[in-house]
Order: sequence, then structure tokens, then C-alpha cells
Amino acid sequence: MSLYGFPPKIIWIRVGNLKTQIIADILVDYSEEIEKFMHEGGLGCFEIISLRS
Repeated sequence: MSLYGFPPKIIWIRVGNLKTQIIADILVDYSEEIEKFMHEGGLGCFEIISLRS
């Protein structure tokens, strides 16, 4: 877990009003990219835009 470094680390999920399970599935789909983002010191925001319904 990254507690220190570039403050803050934000994962911005822009998906609209979806069921919790669908949002969880989106996070799983992006898990590799999120892991890379968490270890990248120069980045502070990771944005996910999904048009799922």
C-alpha cells in the first residue's frame, strides 16, 4: 500500500451510476494499470472512463 510519495494518489472512476459489482469488475479490468500507477512516483491521478451499462 502506498502511503507516502506524491500526495495524493487519486483513482478517478468516471462511470456514471452503476451497480457496485460492475464498478468492482471495472477495477479488476484495470488492476495492472492501477498497480503500475501506484508505483509511478511522478503521477498523482489515474482516470478510468468506462461506457459500460
